[in-house]
Amino acid sequence: MNLSTDSDCAALENPPEAIGPVAEGIGANFYSKGGEITGPKLQGRCRPIDGDWLTIHTNGVAILDVHTTLESHDGAPIATAYSGMADMGPDDYQRFLEGKLPARLNALTIQLW
Repeated sequence: MNLSTDSDCAALENPPEAIGPVAEGIGANFYSKGGEITGPKLQGRCRPIDGDWLTIHTNGVAILDVHTTLESHDGAPIATAYSGMADMGPDDYQRFLEGKLPARLNALTIQLW
């Protein structure tokens, strides 16, 4: 599903909300500022209402769980949810703990609901 032809759907607020250590690594919540959707089949925006939950394993692999609402150009709300995995790199677990976030995540897999 390609929502955007040239940019990400929404910018994220910084810093994320660190939940702290969990059994699998460290948990964090990210919040969206919203953004525009400029795709060939959908025009509109990402609402700044979402839940982006991230669990970062000590090897740098992050598990994503994202729920957000899109709004089409004619005002129709579209609920979306997806999960996936991203590679933050081998040193980024520690970098995250130090408050140094990567500019973007390289998605390995994404599962749309």
